[in-house]
Amino acid sequence: MSRSAGADDAAEFFKGKTVSFVVGSGPGGGNDSHARLLAPHLGAALGASVVVENRPGAGGLLALNQVYGAEADGLTIMMANAAGAAIAQLLGQEGVHFDLRRLGWLAGLGGEDPVIMLGAKSSLRTLGDARAAAAPVKWAASGRTSSQGVWIALATRALDIESNLIVGYKGSNEAALAAMRGEADGIIVTASSAKIYAQDGLLLPVATLSAARSPLFPDLPTVFELVQLAADKAWWIEYCIRYSQVGRAIVAPPDVPADRYAVFSEACRRVLEDPAVLAEAEKAERPMTYRAPDAVKGLALGLIDGVNAEQLTALRLLLAEQDG
Repeated sequence: MSRSAGADDAAEFFKGKTVSFVVGSGPGGGNDSHARLLAPHLGAALGASVVVENRPGAGGLLALNQVYGAEADGLTIMMANAAGAAIAQLLGQEGVHFDLRRLGWLAGLGGEDPVIMLGAKSSLRTLGDARAAAAPVKWAASGRTSSQGVWIALATRALDIESNLIVGYKGSNEAALAAMRGEADGIIVTASSAKIYAQDGLLLPVATLSAARSPLFPDLPTVFELVQLAADKAWWIEYCIRYSQVGRAIVAPPDVPADRYAVFSEACRRVLEDPAVLAEAEKAERPMTYRAPDAVKGLALGLIDGVNAEQLTALRLLLAEQDG
């Protein structure tokens, strides 16, 4: 079946144009690294120039607000922390000016297991040390509803770790550097980021927040292997796992013309299923797995729709208490 005239016109629209690929954090973190790896391939697929723009602030929410309100011409996209945005919307967080149900979902990159890491300069060496610490354990994150902040809040609630969450870092890379310098005891990051941070021994992986061991850390136990959790405590880890399964998403403003949206989403699919791109990502220790737009949107909205009133009240209290 031949392409429609509208599809041909939409494909032609991108030729020679510049697409802004927004990242809601500073350079060097997971979202930034994934966006920079994908940008030239998306550009080649569209016949456009795809330029990464770092817009840190509020755990990525500031940038998502800006993208949500951007011109709906198909020339602005974002590598979004979709799960963090879902939590912010669920909680009715001040400063949220987007609705994930209206956002243009182009593709998902698959989820990753979170890994608990402790800094080599911290006196804590194991998960048991953190649980038994006499003073609150200090954690670093970009914001309360960033992936790091939510993972820390959920995990420390489940594991009965008295904690102080230090926020305001411009992305996971700066938070990791804070733990390396000893400003914080630890961080929680994706397995691919943890693999990189662990290489020089300044950050030590101690457990994965997952039901099964991470392929990137086959010798690292899960929290379920290390701690026997009662059902009410296990729910927090299970929600944490659901959160991590959402993964990163490539999104666009609402109301992008359907034909341009279709061209862009198809370009995302081709790039994320290209064996050469996947091999490049694997070599860079930034693994990706294509997820269709409706699938990643459904997972993100499931974090909102799958929480009852009692759980929502507990989440609001928990995340508010964790803001240090």
